[in-house]
Amino acid sequence: MQIDDLADLLDRYRLDKCSLEEKRVVEEWYESLRTHPSLPQETDIQASLDKVSARLEQHISTPDIVCIESRTYKPYKRALVAAAGVLLILGCWKFWWSSRQWANPLNSPAEDSIWVTTTAGETKKMVLPDGTLVQLNAGTRFGYPVSFGQERKVRLLTGEAFFQVAPDAKRPFEVLAAQTQTKVLGTSFNIRAYERDHGANIALVSGKVSVSIPYASVPITLTPHLRLSYDSSTNSYDTAHFDKEADVAAWRQRAMNFQDADFGEIAFQLKNMYNIDVVNHSNRKHWSYTGYFASENVWEIVKTICITENLSYTFHQNSIIIINKK
Repeated sequence: MQIDDLADLLDRYRLDKCSLEEKRVVEEWYESLRTHPSLPQETDIQASLDKVSARLEQHISTPDIVCIESRTYKPYKRALVAAAGVLLILGCWKFWWSSRQWANPLNSPAEDSIWVTTTAGETKKMVLPDGTLVQLNAGTRFGYPVSFGQERKVRLLTGEAFFQVAPDAKRPFEVLAAQTQTKVLGTSFNIRAYERDHGANIALVSGKVSVSIPYASVPITLTPHLRLSYDSSTNSYDTAHFDKEADVAAWRQRAMNFQDADFGEIAFQLKNMYNIDVVNHSNRKHWSYTGYFASENVWEIVKTICITENLSYTFHQNSIIIINKK
């Protein structure tokens, strides 16, 4: 399989035109990329491709395989399928890292970058070398190059962060997250790009930013109190107005702001802030909850939500279980 074939496969996957098996292979490979600790080396990828290709050619060109009995052919067939799968994944990997859109946005090897990670229930504040203030929400992985200076370019691999960018007219500040690129000179804004979001949300609090997204002909300009939501699964976006910072970055004050939230979003935020699982065992499957919590603890939040939704809850094995009201 050539790189062009792999590119065609990825295009068909993006357009939802590939088979279920192709979709499964691509998604498994993509997940391995997201969790891989460092970038593969070009020589390693090419060596692996050559090795697997040679094994495939050897098996395919061996006449004994054609004549072998059916009961002993199956292991060879499974080996060929497995080898082809490995070749596909390695080839896709090479295509991914060489693609303009999907290459490492930091433009530097992983070992030349500084990565900061937060776990569930943890937030962090940091000051970058240029004086930019960054606050990371829980479940975030954020990185910037060791050579941060001439180019002020950082990456939000997953999670959420609030930036107060130090002004510098000669060096724009860039944040890359979920295939979006946000460029500013000096401003404050929030970016959320957790894996569950399938895209990114950029909310401008002050200043002015331009956001580039894949396949868009020109960047989208945001003015204060405007939020852009990008959906990578459909490669579409929309913008909406918000009233105050707490609407988009309540987490900075250890607060929670739900706007027509489904249960998955409620459970995600509670897990992120308090590191506790919330499970829905009630008959309520469709949620659209709106509420703001400034200083309440997790039990008070769950109790309030249950009262509003006419439900109840219990505690079992370090999890909060939402149940029908008796």
